[in-house]
Amino acid sequence: RDDVESRGLGDVYKRQIPITTNTNNGNLPDQLITDFPLIIKGLMEWTEILQIVLSILSSYALLKIQLFSSTNGLEIFKILGGYLSSMRNDSLYIFGSMMEVLVLQLPSLNNITDSIFISNYLESGLFNSMITFFTRETESPVCETKIAIPICRLIYSSPNIFLEMLNHISTTELSTPILINKIVKSLVNLLKLCNESKIRKIILLALLKFYELPNLLTTNPSIIIKSINELKISTNTNVIDDDYYINSVAPDLSNSISFTLINNFDSILFLLVNLLETVSEDASKGDNATYHRSTAYDDSTSDFVLITNEDEESLENNENVDSNDEYRLEYLLPPNGEKLRYNKLIMEFDPVHKVPLKEYTKNVINNLNERLGHEEFNSLMQLVNGNNIEQLQMMIK
Repeated sequence: RDDVESRGLGDVYKRQIPITTNTNNGNLPDQLITDFPLIIKGLMEWTEILQIVLSILSSYALLKIQLFSSTNGLEIFKILGGYLSSMRNDSLYIFGSMMEVLVLQLPSLNNITDSIFISNYLESGLFNSMITFFTRETESPVCETKIAIPICRLIYSSPNIFLEMLNHISTTELSTPILINKIVKSLVNLLKLCNESKIRKIILLALLKFYELPNLLTTNPSIIIKSINELKISTNTNVIDDDYYINSVAPDLSNSISFTLINNFDSILFLLVNLLETVSEDASKGDNATYHRSTAYDDSTSDFVLITNEDEESLENNENVDSNDEYRLEYLLPPNGEKLRYNKLIMEFDPVHKVPLKEYTKNVINNLNERLGHEEFNSLMQLVNGNNIEQLQMMIK
C-alpha cells in the first residue's frame, strides 16, 4: 500500500474505499471520475503492483461501466491487451473477473454507449488478444478458461455483435470460419477439462447459441457429411484436418461454418447431457445451489463472489459466536457494498441463474428441426451417440 501511495494512486484507492465498502447505491463522486485517467499511469508505470491497480479498475467497472466508453477506456484496453499474454495468474484472475462484470452490464447501456464500448474493445486489440489467449494449446487451461468466460458471456448475450467483431479481426490466414472453428473446438476442450458446474453451464450456453442463430448452420448436414466421407476416402484417413477442409473443401462461408457446428455437435450434446445429469436445476429459473458456490476460477481475495445461503445463516447466528474469537467475528462481517452490488448484477443479468438449461436446449433442438427439416435433422442426429440421444430425449421431453 505504501508503494502505491508514494506514487499518488493511493489517493484514488483511499477515495474508493468508502464507495466500495458502503452499502449505498454506489454512485461515484466527481473526484473519483476525475481520477479515472490515473489508472492509465498506474497500468503503465506500476506493473510491480498490477494486482492493486487492476483491483481499483475492477471497482470502477462495477460502479460505472460508462467510463470505459471513452478515450481513457480505449487506452486502458490497449494496455491490458498488450499485457495479457504475459500477465501473472493472480492479475489475470482479477482481469478476467473485471471483463466478465463489464460484459454482463452491456444490456444496461444505451445504444451509443454500447457501440463505443464495443468499438474500444475491438480497436484496442483486447478482444483479439483474449481470443488468441484462450484458443492457444495448453495442457492445463485454467487461465484460458478464465479468459474464455467473458467471451462466452458475450456470445450468449450479444451473438450478432460477437460475429461482427470476429469479422473485424479476421485475416486471410485466420478467416471468420477458421476463427469460429478454433473458438468452438477450444470451448469444447475447455468444457471437457472443467469440473465446475457453473462454468460448464456458461460455456454450454455459448455453444448452444451458435446452433440457435439461424444464419450459421445453413448448409444441409447431409451435404457436409457426404463431403467429409469423400475426403476421408480420398485421403485414406479417418482424421480430417479442419483448417484444410474449411479452406479447400468448403471455402464457402456457410458451408465452412456449418462444418464446424456439425462436426462438434456430438461432443457438445455429450457434455450437455453430462451436466444435466449432474445438476438438478430449478425448472422455472434454471438456478441451483451449486451455481452460487465459489469456483476454482474465482479470485479468493475479491468481492466478486456470490453470497451463499451458508453466509447468510452464519450472519444470522452471529450472536452465538464467542466475543473473543477475533477470526470468526471478522469472517462473519456483513458483506460490503461492492459484494452486494456484484450479487445484484449477477442475479439480475447472469443467465446461469435465470435460464433453465433443459428448456433452452429443448428450444434449440426444436428450432434446428424446424429450420433443417425432418430429414436433414435426422441426418444431423445420426452423428450423435445413441445413448446421448436417448438420455437427452428423456431429460427434455
